[in-house]
Amino acid sequence: MNKRVILTVCFVALVALAGLLEANSLLAKNQKVVVTAPPGFQQGVLVNNDTRTFPVDTEWNWRLVADKNVTIRLFFKGGVGISCWFIYNPENSPPQTYFNHIIINQTDPVGVWLGTIRTSGAYQLELGNLGDENNVATVQVYAEAV
Repeated sequence: MNKRVILTVCFVALVALAGLLEANSLLAKNQKVVVTAPPGFQQGVLVNNDTRTFPVDTEWNWRLVADKNVTIRLFFKGGVGISCWFIYNPENSPPQTYFNHIIINQTDPVGVWLGTIRTSGAYQLELGNLGDENNVATVQVYAEAV
């Protein structure tokens, strides 16, 4: 083999390796982060008008006692739209009960869920960006369990 062929093969291999590393980096950025609920039970104001901006998704996790009245208010602040789920998430198993699904966007910027939870355990508010990484989503959240 001559030098030119060897250099061409090395260059192609380097470009392929760089592409694989970039693809792996993008996949790692888009992986869902699942956080376990706190170890102790919580009550009162859980999230006090916290504003988050996110390219893919974000979540809040709580451990709540049965028979608490839960209020969740979601305020759309930017992006294409946000898909919002309130979920009962039992330990070491897939989500079991989806209490509510709300989509908020510019034309419908406020989402509210009021209800009483009947089971003590881990709960999750999961928010997904309906746009892409070039149209990040921004939301303001208030949540309480009393």
